[in-house]
Amino acid sequence: MPTATLTSKGQITIPAAIRIRLDLRPGDQLEFWEDAGSTLRLTPRKRSIGDLFGIVHSDAKPLSIEEMDDVMGEAATEAGLA
Repeated sequence: MPTATLTSKGQITIPAAIRIRLDLRPGDQLEFWEDAGSTLRLTPRKRSIGDLFGIVHSDAKPLSIEEMDDVMGEAATEAGLA
């Protein structure tokens, strides 16, 4: 079983085998909780869709409602739905 050493700053490096098994990436958050019998467990914190807000940047100008309607109408026509 992999092990880690606690630094004087209270930090540990999670062993690579554990990071791979849990699919951990830089910036991921972990939760610690205690089971009955004083067993400590570590689990990746599940991200919500809100956590993703702002990660994609674009210089494109937002479409107006009319422009969106036009694009959807064209797509519906091409798909034979209109």
